[in-house]
Amino acid sequence: MKNSEGYMDVTAWEAIKQTDRKPQRGDIWLTESGKEVLVIQTGRTHHVILTLFPDAGYSRIGINSTTLMYANPMMLSYTYHTNFAKYIKTVDEDEFEDILARVSDALNLQKTVKLEQEEPQVVPQDDRVKELNATVYNQRVAIAKYQAERDVYKNLYLDMVKGLTGGQNG
Repeated sequence: MKNSEGYMDVTAWEAIKQTDRKPQRGDIWLTESGKEVLVIQTGRTHHVILTLFPDAGYSRIGINSTTLMYANPMMLSYTYHTNFAKYIKTVDEDEFEDILARVSDALNLQKTVKLEQEEPQVVPQDDRVKELNATVYNQRVAIAKYQAERDVYKNLYLDMVKGLTGGQNG
């Protein structure tokens, strides 16, 4: 966007971008209730957050938001995606990793290690394997048919017993 003099107006562009912004990990937002929160994990309808407070109190993590704010790493909570009112900033990656580590320590969670995922190896199927797979499939279809037929006769039997006993089960 350009201002009236024809120069790029970054402020207006950032404001327009914020209206379409969706919460992401590491973002600090102002909620509808006026609280600043740090998004820890995003979901389709709700997000895991840490609520930020202006005074340290029982909080053990200092987070740079509009000012220095504090969060208690043991007090994770969630909020719905509709509760986010205004984007404030994104915490830098190193600070966010430190926050996650402190939350994990406070909750006594073990650190998970991501392993490189190997490419699945495609094993060529010979004719015998294909034939066995087809046989297994046909047997499963036959079993399903037998079970359906059994259920019909079972229901007929139960109706007959119910008619003979006058609706009372044994």
